[in-house]
Amino acid sequence: MQEITLKAQNLSKRFGNQLIFQNFSFELSGPGLYAITGKNGSGKSTLLKILSGLLSPSTGTVELVIRSKKFTADYYYQLSIAAPYQELPEELTLAELVDLYSTFRTLDLPDKADLHKNFCLPNTGLKPIKTFSSGMKQRVRLGLAFYTRAAILFLDEPVSNLDQEGTEWYQSNVKSHSTQKLIVVSSNHQQEEYPEAKGIFEILQ
Repeated sequence: MQEITLKAQNLSKRFGNQLIFQNFSFELSGPGLYAITGKNGSGKSTLLKILSGLLSPSTGTVELVIRSKKFTADYYYQLSIAAPYQELPEELTLAELVDLYSTFRTLDLPDKADLHKNFCLPNTGLKPIKTFSSGMKQRVRLGLAFYTRAAILFLDEPVSNLDQEGTEWYQSNVKSHSTQKLIVVSSNHQQEEYPEAKGIFEILQ
């Protein structure tokens, strides 16, 4: 089991004259599940992008340590992320997307014989992703994030567009993967997104 520490110190983010949040600090230790909560517009997604390296903070630092090794430039290869705003190459089939993704990240798929079962999808065959419903696309995003071989998993509002079956599939994966990974969920106080979280950090406005 990997020992993982993610530390944020005095994080602030400003877009022009608008201050999104300021002096946000916490330390997470994993494996395990944590949640970052807040109202709409509080900056949860912005914070998650900073933690995942997609945005730079206006002030503050983010530090990742795995088994006493500090990661900086190669931080990206230690994480996976899923968010509703992520675009998918919609002209591809599910199999083609998995093949493409596997050329630059390692996927640990539990059921390689029936690919669609990994994503809790009907057998979509040769249908392009553009024909998928919004809930099906969200399952694809989540599945790729869950099965990527990585120490940290960032999930932004993960049950968005999921039905009950999809939510139960999501919760099952969170439970199993949180024993091996540090999972950080950004949520608008939807507790089904972070069942049995080790810690909850709220962004206050």
